[in-house]
Amino acid sequence: MGWALLRAGGNPLVILLIILAGLAGATGDQRAASVIGVMVILGVVFRFLQEHRANTAAARLREMIRVTATVLRDGIECEVPLRELVPGDIVKLAAGDMVPADLRLLEAKDLYVNQAPLTGESLPSEKSEDPDTRPSVLAHERSSLCFLGTSVQSGAATGIVAATGINTAFGKVVSSVAGPEPPTAFDRG
Repeated sequence: MGWALLRAGGNPLVILLIILAGLAGATGDQRAASVIGVMVILGVVFRFLQEHRANTAAARLREMIRVTATVLRDGIECEVPLRELVPGDIVKLAAGDMVPADLRLLEAKDLYVNQAPLTGESLPSEKSEDPDTRPSVLAHERSSLCFLGTSVQSGAATGIVAATGINTAFGKVVSSVAGPEPPTAFDRG
C-alpha cells in the first residue's frame, strides 16, 4: 500500500505542483501554497483510490477466470487446469477453444486453426489427423500438428499432448525472445 501511494505521488505533475507550492510558500504567498497543497493531496488521494479499486477488480477477475482443457483420462472426459496437462494426455478441441499444448491430432473433423500468434498467418490453417510426411516442411506447416497459443476457428478434434510449457513451439519462441540479445556488430567493435 505504501508503494502504491508513493507511485501515485511520483507523477511529474504532482512533483511540479509540490515545487510550485514550495516556491509560493517561500515567497510569502501562503494562500497560493495552501491551495496548491490541497490540490496535490486531493490528486494523490484520488489517484491512489482509483488504482486501488482497479487493482482489486482485476484481482477478482483473475480469481474468476479458470483456464482449463477438456481431457480424456481413464475413459472419463473432465476439465483440467492447463498447468496439470502432461505429455500423453488426450485433449478434445472444439470451435473457439485455445489449443492448450502442442498436440498431434488423432481425429479431426473440418478443423481450421488460427496460427497467427505463432506464424503471423492471417488465414486459418486446415488440420487433419493424417500424418504429414512431406520432407523439409516446418513443424507449423504440418497438417497433423496443433500448437499452444493457437485457436480453433471451426471444427472439432482430438489430439495427444506432445509438449507442454517451455517445451512447446510457442515456449521456444518466447524463450528465444526473452533471452539476452545477441551482440551487434557495434557491440563487438
